[in-house]
Amino acid sequence: MSTDDRPDRGHDTEASDPQRNDPWTCPVCGTAHHDNCIDLQLARGTVRIHRCRCGLRYSDLAVRGVEAEVYDDDYYAHVRYRDLAGRRAYADHLAGFFRRAVEAPPCPARGGRLLDVGCATGDFVAWARDQGWRAEGIDPSRAAVLIGQQRGLPLRMASADSLAGLRETYDVITMWDVLEHLPRPQRALDLARRALAPGGTFILKTVSSRSLVELSARCLYHLSAGVLEGPLQRIYVPGHLYYFTSETLRRLLFNSGWRVVIEAQDDTPAPALFPPGVVRGLLRLMSLVQQFAGRRFELMVACRKL
Repeated sequence: MSTDDRPDRGHDTEASDPQRNDPWTCPVCGTAHHDNCIDLQLARGTVRIHRCRCGLRYSDLAVRGVEAEVYDDDYYAHVRYRDLAGRRAYADHLAGFFRRAVEAPPCPARGGRLLDVGCATGDFVAWARDQGWRAEGIDPSRAAVLIGQQRGLPLRMASADSLAGLRETYDVITMWDVLEHLPRPQRALDLARRALAPGGTFILKTVSSRSLVELSARCLYHLSAGVLEGPLQRIYVPGHLYYFTSETLRRLLFNSGWRVVIEAQDDTPAPALFPPGVVRGLLRLMSLVQQFAGRRFELMVACRKL
């Protein structure tokens, strides 16, 4: 399919008007919202997950165009953000795919400008700066940015919308675990494309809706008549608006003017999840099973502009 065959998704309108109140349409295939959904009765209340014909799953918050406000001071006071070993394990996890992505030709020169969108407390920014990149980060959470700034990192409190107006500024843009949180993911992808310099690399990671972990958690929930809801609560978290498959993610990226050059599946390393010892062992075992089945928890992609 040629570039001219891409569906007209109204990129310029989306990028220039962040306050649109149009009825929700699927960011992947453009079809209207419909009530093909499952209701999960969890301890925090009913969670309604819709499924589009294209395979994209999304929550009621996506339909309403509302970003969940869950990343406050209390969230970043959690013990996992005080666990240095777990944070380092996660940064190293991201670094592994990052190295593959930036080494794929044409590769950006080491030392170029890097922007981490949704940087949280800045652990990946710190790693990238140690590797010689002129890295900086933005995040909408004041609490997260303050933690990073206290470590001397160049972080700013800003959302993905702050990319509007930037043109060919950065050599690398990363979005680790960001896209699933955004009411208008296609707008963020459009803005990132404009902000990336020619020959630059765009890297993102999101959760997969087809992992064995998700399937197992859903089976446990239904077979136990909702009693065993804990695993499902860890997957369908309040802050996630969208749940992608590798196919729907590729389509969304293509519609927004991106060409996927590297695609991978992986699992969050157990130490980064800060589980107790027995659960940590089970997570490692589950990761091996998912790897064998080719249905892992994370989707990672590296892109170039079309």
